[in-house]
Amino acid sequence: MDIKVKTGHKQIHLGFTENQNEMQVMWVSNPEEYLEPVVFYGEYPTKLNQMEKATTDTYNVGHFGFHGRIYRAVMKNLKFGKKYFYKVGDLKTRTFS
Repeated sequence: MDIKVKTGHKQIHLGFTENQNEMQVMWVSNPEEYLEPVVFYGEYPTKLNQMEKATTDTYNVGHFGFHGRIYRAVMKNLKFGKKYFYKVGDLKTRTFS
């Protein structure tokens, strides 16, 4: 029996931008390529009502290194002092972290 396992979205990281009301989220996938990468976010885990599209870059470290894709999206209009929840994924395949 041949079973294919999707590795999905991994190595999800947050980072600052130069704007105080934004956070950048980055993640990788290998070897899959997701065609409509996005981040959903919001103030409640059951209400991720904001969405931003992600950009995609390829990454290759040598013959035996990492081969895959890096995704970046910026969550905008964040309110200072609030806790946010988010998930990254792909609209086309409906796969999310």
